[in-house]
Amino acid sequence: MRFFRFTLLLCFLQIGFVYAQVDLDKEINAYQNGNLDEKMERAFVFYSHLDQISQDTVIYYVDDLQSRGIEQDRPDATALSNYVFVTYLYEHGLYDQAIQKLTDSEKFYLDTKNDSMLAVVNNAYGNIAYLQGNVSEALSYYKKAYDYGEKVADLKFKMLSSLNIARMYIQSEEYDEAEQLIQDYITFTNKEKQIKKVSNGYNLLGKLYAAKENFKKAKFFWDKGMGYALSSGDKRAISDSYTNMAIAEYFEENLAKAESYFKLALAYRLKEDDHFKISEAYYNLGDFYYGQEKLDSAKSYYERSYNDAKISKSKSIQVDALTQISAIYDTLGQNENQIQTLKEIIRLNGIIAENRNKRDLKALNISHEKSVQKAALIGEVREKKLNNQVSAYDSIFNQWLWIVIVCILSLVIIFMVRKNKKEYQSHDKKG
Repeated sequence: MRFFRFTLLLCFLQIGFVYAQVDLDKEINAYQNGNLDEKMERAFVFYSHLDQISQDTVIYYVDDLQSRGIEQDRPDATALSNYVFVTYLYEHGLYDQAIQKLTDSEKFYLDTKNDSMLAVVNNAYGNIAYLQGNVSEALSYYKKAYDYGEKVADLKFKMLSSLNIARMYIQSEEYDEAEQLIQDYITFTNKEKQIKKVSNGYNLLGKLYAAKENFKKAKFFWDKGMGYALSSGDKRAISDSYTNMAIAEYFEENLAKAESYFKLALAYRLKEDDHFKISEAYYNLGDFYYGQEKLDSAKSYYERSYNDAKISKSKSIQVDALTQISAIYDTLGQNENQIQTLKEIIRLNGIIAENRNKRDLKALNISHEKSVQKAALIGEVREKKLNNQVSAYDSIFNQWLWIVIVCILSLVIIFMVRKNKKEYQSHDKKG
């Protein structure tokens, strides 16, 4: 069934720290008014919420941390600015540039033996490897991050990569190892009262048992995940939990319950007013009815998915919805409609490719600009230091020059006084 595309098979990579709900406006204001140490502390907090911050703002933080770090000779701030920039780079497919920034940061953290940040850096290496399709390499980095995290008293650094490792263990059918990691994550987030994260843990545990085709147990854990999601009040977490429950009921052939849960998931996404997520929910219902061979209902929901995807400007979902509509036209023998739909799919795929190239070029330009700006700033700081040193040397030279002049004048005065005294004494003797 195609609705798995938006639920069980979607692997959300853990990129940042686990923090409770924060007031981003308050944190950003504290960043603006803080000293460099306070800015770095705040950067850690809202780094976990980059999806809620505009890319221009992210670039501002990178610039600010980098420039202040160089100006104040604080390599820790420069290393952090590189790390913050990494996510922007690899989300735009600029993996080589992201790895270079991580390498720069890693050198500093290795020199300072900062195990907590080495856990963070290796987790990011793992994400990049995973996005490039290097699964075994990604797992190796995640395990390395986990090992560094174990050396740190604060458990959040160990938890950072634990779910990523668990997801990959599920894919390789190492279920016992995966379950232990997930249970540890649930225990930690429960203790920290991070309700939404507890829900994520139970949802992944449900995924584990769904992969084992034990849908009764999968439903049990998804039901627990739903309870925590409802407690958190997070509409997205609630809608995702309802979607998981719908899948569980579907595989147990409780089609009426599955339909009800899919519609509840849609209702919460409508409340959230996120057209991207709404288009997913419509698409899931389209798949549900398509699987029941209710083609009119399926087509209706695919069309709604397409329309909301247009509002959210998600061309990939538009293409997916149109692909399913094309299949329905093919089944119904509506060749003209199918041809028009296929033409639109081709047009959209062309735009997707063009936009990807433009986005990647823009990100590459920004990456290059940051490198040039950093080099220029380092040059300015060095020139300023050199000028200060020259001024200091000039000042010292001038001081010594005056001392020498004063000494010479003093010697001249002493010589003249002694000469005059001798002449005076010689004149007295003659008299």
